[in-house]
Amino acid sequence: MRPETKQLLKNISIGFGVFLLIGLLLYGLWHGTRLPSLTIDTVAVSGGETISHAQVAQDVEQLLEGEYARFIPRRFAWTYPEGDIMAKLLEVERVKDPVLARDKRTLRVLLAEYEPVALWCDAGTPDQCVFLDEDGYGFAEAPSLTGGAFTRFVRVGQPAVTGDVYTVGPDFDQLRELIQSLDQLGWPVTVVELDQARDVFVRLSGNGELKVS
Repeated sequence: MRPETKQLLKNISIGFGVFLLIGLLLYGLWHGTRLPSLTIDTVAVSGGETISHAQVAQDVEQLLEGEYARFIPRRFAWTYPEGDIMAKLLEVERVKDPVLARDKRTLRVLLAEYEPVALWCDAGTPDQCVFLDEDGYGFAEAPSLTGGAFTRFVRVGQPAVTGDVYTVGPDFDQLRELIQSLDQLGWPVTVVELDQARDVFVRLSGNGELKVS
């Protein structure tokens, strides 16, 4: 047999062997990623008492549908779309610090919830407000509320927005302490207005006003 023919047959054998090896690897990967023990089939949501667990579970289920590159299922436990799910959870108003954990074939979603302590309202339109948590973070739009259940905070020249803080944490803590002290003295606070020079105008029930730095 001519040397050229031997080399050709050798190259063909090597190529066939590589092709066969790749085929076996893909075959194993296809079946391995579809093993029932490694497939997420249940989404369990807990925490966040006022958050719809059914809606959150539905949103997560939708992100688990389909395949990566039409090959690896998104429900495969080792490669499920954790980043996409976390981003979707953080879009839900009131959801705070979500945690994902896989328990065999169940994906557990643990939610914490922002709790409102005050309102941040627009200066010109006091009915447009967002809820503030204890850190002064605006986490959700508030409905039109009446009464004094929540003190209203206003920033001069700045609208109330979600996803931002009313003011830095220490300032907000001191303002809340001031409100509590005035309330204990029998001077309930209705509105706190902070201007750009960081002067504070505290409006009291009965049309009184207190200015502090």
